[in-house]
Amino acid sequence: TLSDSLKENIEAPHDIILHLARDVTEVASPVLQFSFVLTEEDLVEIAEGSQDVSALQAIAKRETLSAPVSSVLIGKEEPRLLHTLVQ
Repeated sequence: TLSDSLKENIEAPHDIILHLARDVTEVASPVLQFSFVLTEEDLVEIAEGSQDVSALQAIAKRETLSAPVSSVLIGKEEPRLLHTLVQ
């Protein structure tokens, strides 16, 4: 998929990556987990607005998470999400 081919491309256009990150879970998950194009602000906004546990877990699986992003994810109080965060 397009999101799979762009997920690790640091030169991918921000607007396209952001659009993919807000798509259905199957499309969004690769960029949510791997894309360095997404900013901390993007991730906070997406996490705050999402109830999709799979998409939130993709964010939680990122190699590094900032304190603001982690706080939003913890604030969801979703057991599956919290389990992903502590792994």
